[in-house]
Amino acid sequence: MARTVRDASLQTREARGRLKARGKPYYRAIEEGLHLGYRKPRGRRGSPAVAGKWVVRCYFEKDRTYAVETIAAADDFSDADGIAILNFRQAQDQARERSVQLAREAAGKGPFTVADAMDGYIAWLESEGRSEAALADARYRHKAFIGPKLG
Repeated sequence: MARTVRDASLQTREARGRLKARGKPYYRAIEEGLHLGYRKPRGRRGSPAVAGKWVVRCYFEKDRTYAVETIAAADDFSDADGIAILNFRQAQDQARERSVQLAREAAGKGPFTVADAMDGYIAWLESEGRSEAALADARYRHKAFIGPKLG
């Protein structure tokens, strides 16, 4: 499990309540090339305040670009449910998961599949110096049993 990053200005509802409302998110680096942001909306006169949003920003070295995406609402007024409303720790976990998905999409790969796992397993067998019989057996089992059922 990845470590949880601390930030005094984003960690609690009270701390986020003291931030000035602005269009640009308040970012906190949680890993190299991965930032979690909190966007506090500007309120309008006569309308009730709304909760802020958690934003993930990923840097892709290859393209030298950022991908920015809103992931969920913050737990400013309601308790976190782990799905639609996230606290700071849950938002970090979601940001890490989403960064993996964005990186795979940027690399031109879809979601990790059973075929990807089997290819990795066969490559591992080869790197371990397993016999040709063991490699042939693994390929056969994948082609005959695993591939047709699980794709």
